[in-house]
Amino acid sequence: MVGADGPDRQLFSALDTLIAQRKVPVMIAISISNGGGDAQGSERGLEYDTKRAAPRNVLITNLITTVPKSAHLCLPKQSGNR
Repeated sequence: MVGADGPDRQLFSALDTLIAQRKVPVMIAISISNGGGDAQGSERGLEYDTKRAAPRNVLITNLITTVPKSAHLCLPKQSGNR
């Protein structure tokens, strides 16, 4: 799971609980903070208010490949949409 408006400690805690109860599968949650501000021209606005998916896709692709390696995890190949 990748979130881009965090980190959200309550989400991580809820996921830990649900995983321990076997109500959801084991997963990795990655949460990145936004650039701040929330008005026209702010960094957060530039990150979220674009219609182009390319910057988001590059970020997510890099996270999905970099984070597991740095945490020494081996993830199964995924099929379908990401």
